[in-house]
Amino acid sequence: MSFFNKLFVKAPFEYLQLHMEKAIACLSKLKDLFLLLEEGKFEEIEKEVEVLSRLEYEADVIKNEVRTLVPKSFLFPLDRTLFLEILSTQDSLADVAEDIGRLLNVRKLIFYEKMKPSLKMYIEKTIDTSLAVKDVVFDLDALVEASFGGPVAKNAKNKIDQIAYKEHECEIMKRKMTKELFALDENMKPHDLYLWMRLIDDLASIAHIAEKLSLRIGMLLEYK
Repeated sequence: MSFFNKLFVKAPFEYLQLHMEKAIACLSKLKDLFLLLEEGKFEEIEKEVEVLSRLEYEADVIKNEVRTLVPKSFLFPLDRTLFLEILSTQDSLADVAEDIGRLLNVRKLIFYEKMKPSLKMYIEKTIDTSLAVKDVVFDLDALVEASFGGPVAKNAKNKIDQIAYKEHECEIMKRKMTKELFALDENMKPHDLYLWMRLIDDLASIAHIAEKLSLRIGMLLEYK
């Protein structure tokens, strides 16, 4: 890559990666929130949700900065529209994390011990999927240097395939969690059932967005 290209590329990519770090920070809060729910520490949940909302706001600030930094010049080596789609999809990870936090803060939601093992694995799998796509985002510098070809591109493609499989596993876990939820208690209050259904769906959305983000980056491999 030429010296002039590097000047135009460096800032947007660095900010994109910084934005991803904020998105992951939002997602990482979910483990803490569900643990607090299990322990019935609702006041702590409220405090942690405020921290999560602040992180999501910081992600939005970075997102807006990236949009202003992406050059319209022909020197930028990526399709600008596709790059901004990658940014927008990435931002959805932080948005969904905040949505989950707000759902957990709506009311004193009942935590069901019978769901604990499956829920723990489900949360870990969704976050693991988002961490996998983070690796792909941080590969973008190397992909640009390699003109989206060669061993670097092949490695990125393998990672994208693995993310697709992780998302598939999350879908299976989602169905399992839904069945477990409905098998719990015939006397469950409608609002509790609604909130748990929303939480299960939103957790699945994290993995879905991660896969979508990886596929957006995969499109760059065809754009070279």
